[in-house]
Amino acid sequence: MKRHWFCRLAVAFSLFAFTSVPHPVLAQEAAQAKKGPERYEKEIQKLEEKFRSQAAPPGGLLFVGSSSIRLWKLDQSFPNRKAVNHGFGGSTLADSIHFFDRIIAPVKPSTIVMYAGDNDLAGGMSPIPFTTSTVLSLRSNRQPS
Repeated sequence: MKRHWFCRLAVAFSLFAFTSVPHPVLAQEAAQAKKGPERYEKEIQKLEEKFRSQAAPPGGLLFVGSSSIRLWKLDQSFPNRKAVNHGFGGSTLADSIHFFDRIIAPVKPSTIVMYAGDNDLAGGMSPIPFTTSTVLSLRSNRQPS
């Protein structure tokens, strides 16, 4: 049976402070409206250029998420693996999904490790809507053409 690269998606959620999220969900939505994913455009362009210049072969590990990923020295942690780091600081799950076609799909990884959740919760999103939106987002992603 042929396995597609997206079938082995590994998602690592940083879901902490379930009971002490201080802001309502509307605060998260208002903050995102003021600071949409466009605020990362320069950082995303740098990731695209880095990927093009390094031309990593398909089938490796792709790490995507916030600064916890961006700051991770993957070459030290995974010296024998083809690991690509597409973390961008301060991002939320919605930001990573927004840039899916630009920073995830072109890599054609065998495995994706996504770190998301802490910035969503810190921004006021409560755990239940976050979890629901995560599941729906993962279901809606498709294999790139």
